[in-house]
Amino acid sequence: MSVPKWKQSESDAEFLRKIRELKIMNVRKCAKIPNKLQRSVGDSLRTQAANAKRLVIKANSIYPENQQEAEDRRRGFKLAIAELVALSADADDLVEMCSYNVDAVGEWQRLIGENIRLLKGVLDGDRRRYKNLPGPPPNAK
Repeated sequence: MSVPKWKQSESDAEFLRKIRELKIMNVRKCAKIPNKLQRSVGDSLRTQAANAKRLVIKANSIYPENQQEAEDRRRGFKLAIAELVALSADADDLVEMCSYNVDAVGEWQRLIGENIRLLKGVLDGDRRRYKNLPGPPPNAK
């Protein structure tokens, strides 16, 4: 039996699907960048999206057994968020540099923002889930 759409909630692994969707959209958008900007802008945008995806997958593969491992996982998600923020800024610059379609960049920005929101949700969930793990907090001396 299916659940009505209005009663459905986000899957715990939704962020993995969305980061993959962003990388694919990013490659397609970069293919439309004029050739004179492919090296400087296109390569940077592709690298940022690929790094964000790699960091998310890497962080998600950590199953913490102590506070240090939980911190490593958090650090990976935070670095992925930083990559997405940089990607967002560079996508905005693309509009100025080559009169890129503002609506297309708006769709791109929406997906970037959605990924950031999902990753922040993962960080919040991890904070609650892993707060009682053994070992001193990573910053304690």
